[in-house]
Amino acid sequence: MRIVIFFFALLSTVVCAQQIDVVLVGATGNLAQKYLWTSLFRLSSDLSLRVYPGAREKQLQGQQNINQIIAHNISCSDRSNAPTSCSEQLTAFSAKNVNEYTQLKTADHYAKLDAVIESFLGDSGEPAGRLFYLAVPPKAYGLIARFINEHARPEKGWLRVIFEKPFGSDLESARVMAAELSAQLSEEEIYRIDHYLGKEALQALPEFLATNAKLLDPVMNSRHVAQIDVAMMETEDCEGRTGFYDKYGVLRDVFQNHLSEMLALILASCPRDAAGVCTGSPVMPKERLEALIRMLPPSPKETSIGQYLEYQEHVDADRRRWDEPIGKQTLTPTCALVRMQATAPRWRDVPIYLYSGKKAWTKKSGIVRVAFQNGGWLQVTLQGSHGAGKIEFQNLPLQSSTSLAGPTGWVPLPKGFQVPVKRNAYDVLVEAALYGQTQHFVSTDRLMRSWQLWTPLLAILQNSEPTLYVTSNASSVCHPPKPFRMAEEL
Repeated sequence: MRIVIFFFALLSTVVCAQQIDVVLVGATGNLAQKYLWTSLFRLSSDLSLRVYPGAREKQLQGQQNINQIIAHNISCSDRSNAPTSCSEQLTAFSAKNVNEYTQLKTADHYAKLDAVIESFLGDSGEPAGRLFYLAVPPKAYGLIARFINEHARPEKGWLRVIFEKPFGSDLESARVMAAELSAQLSEEEIYRIDHYLGKEALQALPEFLATNAKLLDPVMNSRHVAQIDVAMMETEDCEGRTGFYDKYGVLRDVFQNHLSEMLALILASCPRDAAGVCTGSPVMPKERLEALIRMLPPSPKETSIGQYLEYQEHVDADRRRWDEPIGKQTLTPTCALVRMQATAPRWRDVPIYLYSGKKAWTKKSGIVRVAFQNGGWLQVTLQGSHGAGKIEFQNLPLQSSTSLAGPTGWVPLPKGFQVPVKRNAYDVLVEAALYGQTQHFVSTDRLMRSWQLWTPLLAILQNSEPTLYVTSNASSVCHPPKPFRMAEEL
């Protein structure tokens, strides 16, 4: 484990010393304005970045938009102790790290951009590589990937391209998209973002389990575990934002991606060396895929779906704004509870509950929780009122009094450990892409396996009417049962 950490530290030193060209496609859009520009600004203090903003707008309008975004949308909150004012920092960032806006709409535009980037490299030396961030609708991914491959692939250094979800709406559409991308890019160049993989508690989970393997392995199995919960609990509704959601619903929006990736990490077996010792690799590609392969497809008999009471009203309100007909009933589920089963001998017969929903809880939270038959528990808290970035436990049925060790650099808590500094998931994931840390992104094989699991259920439920709920009675629809015994809860 320590060798792996040293390797990534060495890699970080190499990356910091070389220039990285970042092409932000969709640089004037909502995602870029809200998150990406601030992330690039923060990362520029430690990395040699050159940002090339681009979008579909023509040059003059696009440049004006970029100037406005840099001046008004970037947060300096984490640089409050800097010797210069926020305005001065942004001016310096714009002058040193941001190139002029480029219209990116055609193959010629990408070819011209490539020429501009190459022209800057003579003064900065050999580059580390080139990162494209596609903050654009998924329907444009295939065409842009072709433009990048044919006209903007760097002559020296690596190429990486970040894609935002959704990655299809079922297995077939996901296969089509994956084929379009793999025709232009290698697997090592494709970085699919899942924002929950940017949660540092989830990133630290493999290290925590590996470091404590001698203590935890004997009890992390069906002989001791009563139940596993993987959840994303939400308090907000979809008012004003039903356009995307009504096409996808909670199963596509959360279960197929976030919850499946979280599940793979908690169920994955630790990779072992020739002597059978847990190596603690933070990557674990085979093990995470194997965990999903060892899951049975969810059954409709073990699935409960609901829709919060005002959802139809919110959908019709958005239809009015878009001048679309109102009144047609929407069957889109906004919350769901799914009981799943693993076939791996280690987890066989352990109830595994995945649940999530809009306006279905009074407190927001994202957790992975293992409840033990003796009433003890192990919980990874990713977000929520209890606090983010925590790995906690109580009354574990361990066969030794030896204390569990926390992830490297984490702060001890009375019941566990917490990440020392909480970071925005976009900061974490953009940085991970710059360092080539593929373990924090969704691989093609895991994506396909996840869609294999969820597509049959989606087809069966597509015409099913969800149960209406309000927050106060959502527990009857999409909350899991509590384990038979439970020690003091968080």
